[in-house]
Amino acid sequence: MKSFPYSQRYQLPRGYEIEFTLDGSSFGCAWSPRVPTGKMAKKLTPAYREARNSFLASLGVPTMVIEL
Repeated sequence: MKSFPYSQRYQLPRGYEIEFTLDGSSFGCAWSPRVPTGKMAKKLTPAYREARNSFLASLGVPTMVIEL
């Protein structure tokens, strides 16, 4: 049986967007227009976490996130 990727796109503040994708056992994210750095990355962290948690919750399976 072929699996299809599952993805969702989220609008973040300051014109950023992130798309999370689960394809089999591979989890990834793509930023637009680019991956934020420095102060901008710190400002977007709460919105990123909220979007990530929403995506993971939409999977309907227990999930644990470990940030390093």
